[in-house]
Amino acid sequence: MIIHAARSVGSFARAGLVVAALAAAVLVIGCSASPAAPEIRSGAFVGPDLALVEHEDRHAVVLRADRPGWTVRLDRVEEQFGYDRIFVSLRRPHPMAPLANPQAEQRALTNAPATRVVEVYARELAHDAPLDADDPYALAVPRTSER
Repeated sequence: MIIHAARSVGSFARAGLVVAALAAAVLVIGCSASPAAPEIRSGAFVGPDLALVEHEDRHAVVLRADRPGWTVRLDRVEEQFGYDRIFVSLRRPHPMAPLANPQAEQRALTNAPATRVVEVYARELAHDAPLDADDPYALAVPRTSER
């Protein structure tokens, strides 16, 4: 009878170790799957005008360029303590693109609620830059006030 009790304790201990190992594996995999935080350079963003507007209860980043062909892409939204950081990439027009319209406006809708405080970081990329370019971002729209 004592041998049977020892086996039960041993099997519980092994089961506990298996559960702990699985939990550790899930944590390691979950942490390593998170993308690295984007690089932010000091100074303000210098490029086409960006604005923040509300659209359907969410924030949207508006690009107002002096010529057509510019595109804006939402790269990510990072939730911080008390605010969100929105990261966008602006792609310059192809140098051979025609200049039919003097101004262009594009919007990138985010998942950040319009009631949330946000700040926008932007970077300017060449028309043929790869999607995973590692160019740094700069502050384009300072932190908004709480609504």
